[in-house]
Amino acid sequence: MLTIEAALTVPALALTGIADPNTYRSKLWHDGYMNGYNSDPSTILYSYANYEPVKVPLVWNGSYVDLHNFLVNLRVRTDNHSL
Repeated sequence: MLTIEAALTVPALALTGIADPNTYRSKLWHDGYMNGYNSDPSTILYSYANYEPVKVPLVWNGSYVDLHNFLVNLRVRTDNHSL
């Protein structure tokens, strides 16, 4: 049953995505903006073109990413010393 479902679902999704790829991309980008995960699709290009500052969401903020990488590195080093 799972193979039949996959054999029908995957081509249907592929054909839908090929037919109009921008439909879902724009909707997901806008939804991400509404939830604070990414930038607003209508203003990001305008801001960069006019050299205006762009508000970067916290998830993609450089200091947030650096802190996350530091904590992961610290965890890995701590686990290696306990062996």
